[in-house]
Amino acid sequence: MSTPLAWAVRRAGGRTEEILGPDTTATRPLVALAVASGLGQSAAVVVQAVLLATVVERALLRGAATSALAPQLVGLGLANLARGGLGWIGEGAAHRS
Repeated sequence: MSTPLAWAVRRAGGRTEEILGPDTTATRPLVALAVASGLGQSAAVVVQAVLLATVVERALLRGAATSALAPQLVGLGLANLARGGLGWIGEGAAHRS
């Protein structure tokens, strides 16, 4: 399957700067930032899942008190803030690129 852009890139010998213009070099760092923030968000989701599973397991199965769960709950809140902040950064970078 061939798209008009793929055809144009092949015709230009694979040099996308000739097709898309010289502004592509300026957007590369922004795209890299958006991708990096997406990876960071994925890591934050994994951290949130582990912490939430730990809190549920300790509270329901072991009957731990809320004070014993405080470090995990604080970590869960911080992971949530990190995920939101990374999402904000990624959206800003994607919008500017």
